Amino acid sequence: LLDSAPDAILLVDDTGAIVLVNSQTERVFGYTRDELLGRPIEMLVPERYRAMHPAHRGAYAREPHVRSMGEGRE
Repeated sequence: LLDSAPDAILLVDDTGAIVLVNSQTERVFGYTRDELLGRPIEMLVPERYRAMHPAHRGAYAREPHVRSMGEGRE
C-alpha cells in the first residue's frame, strides 16, 4: 500500500533513525532503501537546518500534535 502512494512516506523511530521508506521516497531523495534505513532523518533535512532539527524533533516528541510539516519554523 505504501509503495503505491504518490507521496514520499517515511517513518522514524524515537531516536530519529529511519525505519521505513516507500519507493517514492527513494525517487524523491535519490537514495536507495538500503542507504536510508537506519540512518538519521537529518540526512534528508536541508543542511542549514540539520543542527537544529534534533531539538525540534525532541520538542515534538514531548508534545505531539497535528500540524503541517514545518509549521511555525519560517
